[in-house]
Amino acid sequence: MSINYLDRVANARSVPEASDAYLSALREHGFQHGLYIARFLLSLPAAVLREEPILFGNFPDGFVARLGAGGLLATAPWAVWALQNSGNASLRDACLGHEDGAAEIHPAIRLAMDHGVEAGRVISLRNRVPRSHGAVLLCPGGGISHERAETAWQSARGEIGILTSVLHLRLATLGRRLVETRLTQRQREVLEWSSAGKTVAEIGTILGVAAATVEKHLRLARQAIGADTTAHAILRAHLAHQIFPHGQDLNPFT
Repeated sequence: MSINYLDRVANARSVPEASDAYLSALREHGFQHGLYIARFLLSLPAAVLREEPILFGNFPDGFVARLGAGGLLATAPWAVWALQNSGNASLRDACLGHEDGAAEIHPAIRLAMDHGVEAGRVISLRNRVPRSHGAVLLCPGGGISHERAETAWQSARGEIGILTSVLHLRLATLGRRLVETRLTQRQREVLEWSSAGKTVAEIGTILGVAAATVEKHLRLARQAIGADTTAHAILRAHLAHQIFPHGQDLNPFT
C-alpha cells in the first residue's frame, strides 16, 4: 500500500478527507465497497449530550440508507458479531447461524443479497479506542465468490488492518461538531460570562445592554443548543467547541 494513503488518513482534517483516502486504498486492494461506522462515547449521560455515530461508505445506492432507515444497521449479524468479538472474520462466518434453521433470512442479510453484498470481510473496532465501538464492512464487489473475497483479503490483510487502525484513531481525535446549530456571537458571550459566575445584571453591565436583553440571548442560546437550563447550555456549548475558543493556540510547552 502506498505510504501516501497512510499519510492522507493520518493527517486528515475532516471525516470526508479521511474517508476518501481510506476508500481509495480499499479499491486499490480489490475491495470496491467499504462501510465504516463507529461511535465515540462521551463520559457523560446520553441525556446530557449524545454524539452521533460517524458513518461513511461507497456501497451500491440505497444499501446503507435502507440499513439505517429500517433499524437494520444495529441488528445486522455482522454488526452484532463486531460488537461481541475482536479481530476480523469473513461475512460468511460472521453471519453463520443466522440462516441455518431460521424461519426466514435476517432482513439485513436479504438486503445485502439484493445488493450483491454477499462475500467480504468484517473488521471489529472493539477496544481499538477507549469508550468507542464500531465496525468496517468490506466487499470486493457484486457476484464475487467467498473464495475470491478471501484471496483478496489474505493478500492485503496487513495493509488494510494497519490503515483501518490509523483511520479509527484519527477519527477519534478529530474535532467533531456535537451540536449542529451554531450560536451567535452574543449568545456565546452571555454563556461565557454566565459560566464565570456573573449575574444577568452584571453581564448586562459588561456588555453594555439591558438585563432583559441578556435574558433574551440566554433563552435563545438554550433553545438553539437544545438545553433546558443555562448550566446545561454552557456544558453542551463547551463540549461542542462553540464557546471558549480562546487558548486553543496557546503554547503547550509553557
